[in-house]
This record gives sequence, C-alpha cells and structure tokens, in this order.
Amino acid sequence: MIKKENRIITAICCLSLLSHGLVTTATGPLLTTVQQSYHVTSAAVSLLYTFMSIGSITAVFISGYLIRKTNFRTVALLAQVLMASFLVIFASAGNLTTGIISYTIIGLSGGLIQVTTNTTISALNPETRAPALNMLHFSFGIGALCGPLLSGYILQNGISWSNVYYVLAAYSVFISFLYLFIRFPLMDTGISKGSFEFLKYFKNTYFVLMILAIIIYVGVEMGINSWSVNYTREKHVLGNFAASSVLSYFWIFMTIGRLLCIPLTKKFRPSLVMLTLISFSVLAFITYILSSHVILSFISISVIGLCFSGVFPILLSLGGNRYKEDIGSITIVFMAFSCLGVMFFPLMMGIIKDSFSISSGMRMLLVFDVILAVLICIIFKKSSEKTNS
Repeated sequence: MIKKENRIITAICCLSLLSHGLVTTATGPLLTTVQQSYHVTSAAVSLLYTFMSIGSITAVFISGYLIRKTNFRTVALLAQVLMASFLVIFASAGNLTTGIISYTIIGLSGGLIQVTTNTTISALNPETRAPALNMLHFSFGIGALCGPLLSGYILQNGISWSNVYYVLAAYSVFISFLYLFIRFPLMDTGISKGSFEFLKYFKNTYFVLMILAIIIYVGVEMGINSWSVNYTREKHVLGNFAASSVLSYFWIFMTIGRLLCIPLTKKFRPSLVMLTLISFSVLAFITYILSSHVILSFISISVIGLCFSGVFPILLSLGGNRYKEDIGSITIVFMAFSCLGVMFFPLMMGIIKDSFSISSGMRMLLVFDVILAVLICIIFKKSSEKTNS
C-alpha cells in the first residue's frame, strides 16, 4: 500500500513540475511580443526573468519555514494556486510594473514547486536518487518542450499572447485539484533541524563547486531559453512558428536525454555521465554559434539540449548522496543558488543585445558553458577521490 501511495505521489510531483516547465519556457517565444505590447526595451522586458528569480529565491528561503509549520502537501498546493492566480493576472496586465509583480509571484510559486517535488522524490528514493530525479526532470522537460510550441502556435495564428497564460493557469488549477486527494508520508529531510544548519557546508570545496556549477548551468539554460528563439529568427530570417520550434528541439532532446540518463546513471557513475555530456555540449554550442546553415543550427541546439539533460538532476543527486542527513536543506540551498542563474543571465543577454547584438550575447553563453565544463571536470575528480577513499 505504501509503495502504491508513493507511486501516486511521484506521479503528481511529476505533473506539478511539468507545470513549472510549461511556465518557464512559454515566455521565451513571446518575449518580443510582450516587449512590443509594453513598449519597453529588451533589457526592461528581461526584468520579468530577473524578478521571477527574486520570487524563486524568496520561495526557497521561506519553504523550510512553511514546511515546518504545515506539511509538504499544503506547500505544494499553495504553490499551484498562486501560480494559477498570477498567470491570469499576468495575462491581463497591460504594463510592465504589473507584469513584474505577477512574475515575481509566479517565480515564488515555481520555487516552492521545485523544493517540494525535488525533496519529496529524493527522500522517497534513497537508493535510486539519480534515476528518480532524472525521471522527475523528464516531466519538467515535457512541459518545457510544449511551452514554446504552444506559444509559437498562438503567435502563428494571430491569437493574443495572453491566451497562452490562461491555458497554463487552467493546467495549474487541475494540479491543485489532484493535491486535494493525496497525503504525503512522513519524511526525514533534515529541514526541521534549523534554517542555517547548511552554512557549515560552505567550508567544503566540493559543495561550493557544485553551487557554482548550478548557477552557471541554470544561467546558460535560461539564456538559451529566453533568447535563442530571437537569435535564430534574426540569424536565419525565420517566421514565428519556425523560430519558436528551435526551443522545442532544445527541450525535446533535453527530455529524451533525461530518459537516457535513467539507465546510464544506474550503469555508470553519475559524475562520469555528467562530465561526458557537458563536454559534448561545448562542441555543439560552438557549432550553433558558427553555423550559417539553419538545419545545422537546429541539429546543434538539439545536441546541446541532449547534453544538458542530466546535469541538473545529477548535481542534485550528488549533493543528496554526499549530505544525506540534510537532504532537504541541501535541496533548498541548491534551488536558491539556481535562481541566481535565472536572475542574471537573461538580463545580461538583454543588456548585451541592446548594447551590441544578440550574437554577442550567445557568444557570452558559450564562454560560460566552457567554464561549466571545467567546473564539472573538477567535481568529477573530487567525486572520484571520495569514491576511492
């Protein structure tokens, strides 16, 4: 009976993170349209992502308190209700200020969803943490690849961009309804030990390296997510739907990759899988930047998605395996620092686009991808030292 309940909880957590994936990627293809609707600059409209990240950071820092005072299900339900409500408000907003306020709360709800789903799946699967987290993030990938397709379809058919957010709000309401009928089991996640217990880990080089890797990984992913559609549209002179599909290819192969990472992380060391993937991502990114052929651009962005697929869930599993006694607190810290990537990288891209060109912004992302590969190489070596000892 317990196993059946755990499967139901796992399924709903996957559906919940799928909603976060939809919201995360749907705005990318709409960014220029929203910018024109608000009559603002590229840097100004990029503030939506910055304040979304502020909301996410706020969420991860208050999530421990909320979970201690209530429970995982209540926090998860609250997150879905907030997301649905402010998606509707954002869709109805006629100015950047209201949009920023809405996106701040949307980010807060997304942060709560990330904490509750990742912590729950990690706690329920102590022996198969890496494969289980890859399955969870596979569902995020499903939502992420559907988001730009939905937005591209809406734009291609001349339908108002606000309808995308009404659809997303309706799905979030559906998830809220599902949460009313389940009960989370008692889980020892370490969250109850105190808000600042995790600070001791910052003395550990391995921990700091993982934090830096998470910031840069999420930043590069969000840079691609927010500006790759516009970059491809300008570079290859494509229509809205065709350009939007480049982001879908990225997320399709990200999703396929997470499925592949489930057996791979069972058979090989997760850190080795991660190092191999990120090394190939650098080669694919170079091709994406230098290629003048649209087909090669679509192939290379697909390979980048495939290579990025296992990085985030594997980093989470490495942290959970190394610091098992504080898995809840570690998950919260990782989520908090991932928000810095969401906060700064799309804004950086917008500023570079306004000051230089969108191509310059993409080249900057390539530089950070190289830095990420170096960090993951060091993490792999330190992980090997820990395994051998």
